[in-house]
Amino acid sequence: AFVILPNGHALVHAYDIQYLDLSKIVQGGSPNAIVVGSILQELDLQKNVVFQWRSWDYIPITDTYMSTAASAFDYIHINGHELDDDGNILASFRNTCDIMKINRMTGDIMWRMGGKKNEFTFIGENEANAPAYYTYQHGFNRAPNGNYLVFDNGNLHKTQFSRAAEYKVDQTKRTATLVWEYRHT
Repeated sequence: AFVILPNGHALVHAYDIQYLDLSKIVQGGSPNAIVVGSILQELDLQKNVVFQWRSWDYIPITDTYMSTAASAFDYIHINGHELDDDGNILASFRNTCDIMKINRMTGDIMWRMGGKKNEFTFIGENEANAPAYYTYQHGFNRAPNGNYLVFDNGNLHKTQFSRAAEYKVDQTKRTATLVWEYRHT
């Protein structure tokens, strides 16, 4: 998938398959596991890579909610990305159940919202869904009003359900306030 940036560049994501010895990383891990990571790249008008971010360099495999004892799995699964107002990258990672802000100059993670390494306080959410208020999310977008829209697949909720959710996010105070949600009966 790709997004055309205001400067004409393309921000693209791809999946990256690696063969890893997980027996040295996680209990019960396969010595020859096939693990899928994610790569984000910015391509200029001549299709030169001017920025690259690899999940392998920033996100440990143990952050996944997938079974690390499997012989093959996608540990992170990027499924959405776009630029934030400040020019940095917002990206959704399904299998770690989080949204991250990535510095477009350095590649460093500026913050993580959701998942095992959550840095945000969720306000107005259903506490039965804690600590991962949205799980295996898809359809992440920033709305014109600046809020974040998330399709929550809900696979890991105690009672499984899918929903659309809108959050007002304060990046400084690290709060995510549920503004609205819709669950079909």
